[in-house]
Amino acid sequence: TRRSFAALNWSMQSATTDVLTWLAQSAPAVEIMLANLFLHHFPDTLLAALLRLAAARTNLFIACEPRRTPLALNASRLLWLMACNAVTRHDAVVSVRAGFVGHELSALWPADDRWQLREHSAGLFSHCFIAKRNG
Repeated sequence: TRRSFAALNWSMQSATTDVLTWLAQSAPAVEIMLANLFLHHFPDTLLAALLRLAAARTNLFIACEPRRTPLALNASRLLWLMACNAVTRHDAVVSVRAGFVGHELSALWPADDRWQLREHSAGLFSHCFIAKRNG
């Protein structure tokens, strides 16, 4: 992943810490934040706080999360067909149930005219959220 970003002349930094602690730091802003299969682990109150802090630190926030639909839930119950272990089979069902549909993430993003929000399905099982700062 680092090599792929470097090929685009992008620098990348990672941190191993509590996300809310990291976001609350007065560290410099970053151009882009990516969240992959991460946001669905938070209850709405903490998720709203996380998104508010992210909005203060970035110009572009992109998240890919599980899509909470009957099709995705039914598919998550079939992972035994791919020889997935019991932990993966359990986590898939729980993650889909905790996933997103519609404009749920947009509703939790800080209300501010400086942002363009886009939220949509991505493929059969994923949900995409993009928040881009205007200008």
